[in-house]
Amino acid sequence: MSLRLSHSSASMYNSCSFKWHQHYQKKLREQVKSAALHFGDCLDRSVNAMLLDLKVGALKPVGVYESSFVSNWSVVKVIQIDGLEKPEDAKSTLGIGYAASDYDADLISKDDANLLNSLLGTSSDLDEIKAAYKLLEKTPRNRLNPADAAFVNAMNWCALKTKGLLMIAGYFETILPQIKEVLAVQKQVSLDDGEGNTVIGYVDAVLDFGNGPVICDLKTSSMHYDDDSASNSEQFALYRHCLRGEHDTKAVCFIVAYKHIQKSRVKTCSVCAHVAEEGSRHKTCNATKAKKRCDGVWDEVVNLSAKINMIPGTIDETFENFVVENMDNVLRGIELGIFTKNWSNCNAYNRKCAYYYVCRKGKDSALVEVK
Repeated sequence: MSLRLSHSSASMYNSCSFKWHQHYQKKLREQVKSAALHFGDCLDRSVNAMLLDLKVGALKPVGVYESSFVSNWSVVKVIQIDGLEKPEDAKSTLGIGYAASDYDADLISKDDANLLNSLLGTSSDLDEIKAAYKLLEKTPRNRLNPADAAFVNAMNWCALKTKGLLMIAGYFETILPQIKEVLAVQKQVSLDDGEGNTVIGYVDAVLDFGNGPVICDLKTSSMHYDDDSASNSEQFALYRHCLRGEHDTKAVCFIVAYKHIQKSRVKTCSVCAHVAEEGSRHKTCNATKAKKRCDGVWDEVVNLSAKINMIPGTIDETFENFVVENMDNVLRGIELGIFTKNWSNCNAYNRKCAYYYVCRKGKDSALVEVK
């Protein structure tokens, strides 16, 4: 039987072939969907729309792409106990799992307070809502009652919504002006082993920044990307190989939108309009007039922005050939039913593998078989 694998599927096999077997052949899944996956997908959709519009000379105001993000971010498909996916309201569902780093109190606005109050049937002000979250945030989700768990998830949803909007604005303002031509968006590529088996992938974009085609991939991350990460990417090596002849380039680039939001705090005196020096720790206005200190109350504004880095690289031909050879090995391994357990990846990315208990105890009642 012919195999048709995605690049992400082949990468999973490389990281742990037992995990691949459980995920793709046994079709076992967690019912709680990772917020990172849903967030990345929603951001991709908005940026793809932006690039497609730029390609045809019909770029719209940034607010259009921001609205698209919020619309997509508001609905998530969650696997039910019967194994079928069902769309749910992402703001209130317990079907999304958030990381501790997703939340940021500075990203919760007064508009969010109105939303949270309507969801929870309360009438709390913004400070009260943030204080309530602080009391609950360190309690494991499975120990919270459903109402508190929904509140915690809604707060994280709001924080990530703001991060997404800042990332879209950052991409629009800093990346788009550098693009001379959009050559391709979400382009499907494939690698055929000559025996009817195929590894496919989707190139986020091929862009020209003024020096010819560059194979680009948008990433969202809470972690730092090394300067050589693009040059060492197996994904880029595969894409480079598949694009030979059409976009014959060795140039690649990660465009990384960091989830840790940059902040600058501006404090202005409510009495004399004096602006405090950056980093000032004075609790009240320290301006003086006629040798008398003002002592007015500060009005503080927090300016937010997303850090977006371009990490360029070049794919070495020897590395490219090794990656292609390894893809053949993946296909052969699956054909032969080789599914070994990689114990070193049980807690990759600071998160326990979804198949941890299946791997070590033979079963996990929290997993469901998808239809």
